[in-house]
Amino acid sequence: MISVVARLAAGGYVVREIDPDDRRRAVIRAADAEHPELAGAFAGLGPALGGVIAEYDPAEQAAIVSYLRRAIDILLEQTIRLGSESD
Repeated sequence: MISVVARLAAGGYVVREIDPDDRRRAVIRAADAEHPELAGAFAGLGPALGGVIAEYDPAEQAAIVSYLRRAIDILLEQTIRLGSESD
């Protein structure tokens, strides 16, 4: 895992920072720099996903959005929990 992070950092895709609350830990975040090669790779993703959601009526779309938001919240909470357990 460390070698993957090192390669991503070397490529400018992520930034490794010292955790301000615990200097023994590193925080990995997406780099702010633009990567045009990725823009091309993901160019069709938005329109393709837009086409999928357009197949549902507004009530179904609302249910899908609600589910995704709740799932993201749970994933974030669990990620934070797992990170704090590794201390």
